[in-house]
Amino acid sequence: MATDSHAASRVTLTTLRAGAAALGLGMGIANTPLVIAVQTSVGFSQRGVATASTMFFRNIGGTVAVGAMGAILARALVQHSADAARGTELVARILSTARTGTEADADLLAAVARDLSIGLTRVMALVAALAIAAARVAWLFPDVPDPPHRRNCGSLT
Repeated sequence: MATDSHAASRVTLTTLRAGAAALGLGMGIANTPLVIAVQTSVGFSQRGVATASTMFFRNIGGTVAVGAMGAILARALVQHSADAARGTELVARILSTARTGTEADADLLAAVARDLSIGLTRVMALVAALAIAAARVAWLFPDVPDPPHRRNCGSLT
């Protein structure tokens, strides 16, 4: 477990920003071709349903994934403390110091930072595993020929 916190402590804010920018750029670039691929795979009369279904399932998937990652992170906050009540107490003490404007104990902050580091490492591992699984599934998609309604789109006659 110590290797998780040591590895995470070497990550700089610039590295995190660059990683988040790359992720956002990749998702943004992939979004438009995904919607176009879905729309062109169905007839004109079904495009609204196909596009709405794509957006619906993307939102559901994102909601479930965020919930799962939040649970992993919350579990890490309480799991690595002496017991679950101690982890909850640590978080409550930090939140109370923020409300009252007092300084938090350095040992307390270090303990929570360690637990957050472990939790975030697990969350990022889950994200990487999901990305690899999605790439493998996408690779297995069959090559589908153009539907009949698209074959003559370029024809002027």
